[in-house]
Amino acid sequence: MAIGFGLLECFTALLNFNMRILFVITKSNIGGAQKYVADLSLRLIKDGHQVAIMAYPGGRLEEEARNNGCIFFPNTFFANNYNIFLWPTIKRKLLKSVDIFSPEVVACQSGVAGFWTRIILRNRIPTVFTAHGWSFSQGAPLFRKLVTIFSEKITSRFCSKIICVSEYDRALALRCKIAPPEKLIVIHNGIGSGEPQTSTNSIPLGNKENHILFASRLTSVKNPLALIRAFLLLPEKVRETLAVHILGDGPELVRLERLINKYNLKDNFDLPGAYNREQLWSYLKKSDVFVLPSKHEGFPYVILEAMKAGLPIIASNVGGIPESVSDGVNGYLLKNNSKYPKDIANYLIKMLSNPDILDEFGKQSRLKSEEMFGFEKMYQKTKTVFLEAAAGQPSA
Repeated sequence: MAIGFGLLECFTALLNFNMRILFVITKSNIGGAQKYVADLSLRLIKDGHQVAIMAYPGGRLEEEARNNGCIFFPNTFFANNYNIFLWPTIKRKLLKSVDIFSPEVVACQSGVAGFWTRIILRNRIPTVFTAHGWSFSQGAPLFRKLVTIFSEKITSRFCSKIICVSEYDRALALRCKIAPPEKLIVIHNGIGSGEPQTSTNSIPLGNKENHILFASRLTSVKNPLALIRAFLLLPEKVRETLAVHILGDGPELVRLERLINKYNLKDNFDLPGAYNREQLWSYLKKSDVFVLPSKHEGFPYVILEAMKAGLPIIASNVGGIPESVSDGVNGYLLKNNSKYPKDIANYLIKMLSNPDILDEFGKQSRLKSEEMFGFEKMYQKTKTVFLEAAAGQPSA
């Protein structure tokens, strides 16, 4: 009886333990990993924990961090490469931040920041790494795969746990022998129950009958050009009814503008640029179908937002996407990269010509979002991982 009571006391003390958590991430411009850090940080602070964030400065994550009461440590030497000449400076800045903040747990994200953090700290402070999609996932160049598999095998020894945001990522890590099964845990991304305050009055091309939405960083990996190519394959009668909104900013913006001008599609395509969550929801509420034809992915937040808004989804069958989009249930999965435009066009025709499909897929998206991908579920699981890491003995 006394033993049982002692275990109960220890468990209660663990739950009530207020942590000092340092998040380390490469960039602060907003994306899936940055949203993950921002959302978790705010919720941890509300729970009484203390949070600091280290990242390259100047992005929205820095702004949200400071507004939410986080300490922000800028590191202008973080970049999307493993430049060994930056090692001394990165090490000095990270260790100085650790000395100032004295974290009980370090939570590192993204490939570069995750690599340097684990190599430098070597789990002397309990470290948790979150893999927001592996760099050696399907579609990645062969050289990058080989380099990142090698680096992840080394650095995985210097953390307490690795959080994978999808079952796909955990299975891939096991297949590549990144870490033993007990070190890899799946915690899907989650989004909150409330909807942001929005206005749909400012949506361009509002005179069109049907609205298609893409929202992500405009890079070749996200493949926004596939929407223009798909649009050109549609019958003229269908094109006349469509407004296609491509939200985001990035290197593919110039090519998108060039193609829109080349084919005289300004009456059908809208490029609003970078967006925040309130602006995204303004478009989600106006749209009929959400499309994300990525070449490879982790577990994208934006699909969860679209599902929460009750939209049917057309998305690639890559990464963790099939764990949120069930083919023929709440949308359609694109299975062959070379046929993406043709398949997108065919699925749009099928959906838009049958309101019952749109309605049923939308209902299933909302239901799946509520049942499987709530933020509170993600938060409690992640907090438990942090608490267990903080309470355990770090390995040298």
